[in-house]
Amino acid sequence: MVNRVIIVSKQSVGDCYTIGEALADAEPGSRIMIKPGVYQESIVLDRPVELLGDGPVDEVIIQSSEGNCIRMEAGNAVLRGMTLLLETDPSLEYFALDIPQGELVVEDCDISSNSLACVGIYGKASNPVLRRCRVHHSKQDSGIMVYEEGGGTIVECEIFENNLHGIEISEGATTIVRCCKIHSNGQSGVDGYDNTQGLVEDCEIYGNGFHGISTNAGGNPVIKSCRIHDNSQNGFFSYQEGKGIVEVCDIIDNGYQGVEIREEGDPVIRHTRIRASGQSGIHVWQDGKGTIENCDIIENGEYGVAIRFKGNPVIRKCRISRNGNVGVYVWDGGRGTVEECVLTDNTGGSWFLEPDCLLKRHKNTET
Repeated sequence: MVNRVIIVSKQSVGDCYTIGEALADAEPGSRIMIKPGVYQESIVLDRPVELLGDGPVDEVIIQSSEGNCIRMEAGNAVLRGMTLLLETDPSLEYFALDIPQGELVVEDCDISSNSLACVGIYGKASNPVLRRCRVHHSKQDSGIMVYEEGGGTIVECEIFENNLHGIEISEGATTIVRCCKIHSNGQSGVDGYDNTQGLVEDCEIYGNGFHGISTNAGGNPVIKSCRIHDNSQNGFFSYQEGKGIVEVCDIIDNGYQGVEIREEGDPVIRHTRIRASGQSGIHVWQDGKGTIENCDIIENGEYGVAIRFKGNPVIRKCRISRNGNVGVYVWDGGRGTVEECVLTDNTGGSWFLEPDCLLKRHKNTET
């Protein structure tokens, strides 16, 4: 229930000239309508209210040079239809939108930062929803950082051109990311590490400077029904005990490997098409593991599956076809299991195994 409507305007047509003044006067449940203008403020949301832009998003601007544009300190609140622009000394380390607690609903906003991430979500008490937002141009950091067991849901957002990752999830955080476009970030589109969980579903992840999705240090997200393509290095990269479950995805046209697994990485990849990678479809090395089941590994530039340096994956019930060199290439002490796979029409043949390698082959079909 909305108790009161307060109009904020830089002109003489509202109740208040600043958002801070309106908040100080607002009762819980109030709706604060913000007219177009540049509001140079650092705002603390300390009560359950709605802050609503009353005009085009790019004309309702909260700009801060001295602190977070908005910091959430209430149990719940709504933020809709405005631009948050953090332009401060980067050494001061602020977020444009700082969410240490509460159920903040953020819709149809444009958020950028020249300091820390555009959006920081952290702590067990944080459970925001970001919907239809543009999160971009963090000059020092990632677009969205979720850490210290933070939560939240990110839906139908575009997250792009951030210095590090599009979304960085760490320190036991659990985040749901659905129907987002995550592209053109400096490193990975999504980076999950340090025992993170969560779900990345129905997203398009492309054009990132390193990898589409990377996991390490026990990061274990579920990645489902995503299209991961045209990233400069790998589509999916699991390393240093990274995990993850990848299901029903398209991993295509990535610069290096479709999937790279190393250093005790141990993901599960199922029912996924891994196609047209610049190098190999699957590359497992340096003690990497992993289980790849019911996948199409096709038309990759070099090998369908490459295994070396004590890599030890299980490849099961996959189609390994039309790759530019050998279907399965094992060298430099590689090992693993390939069973019930179909290997057809690979340019260099189905198999190449160096003498010091140990590969278990069972019930495969090859031509």
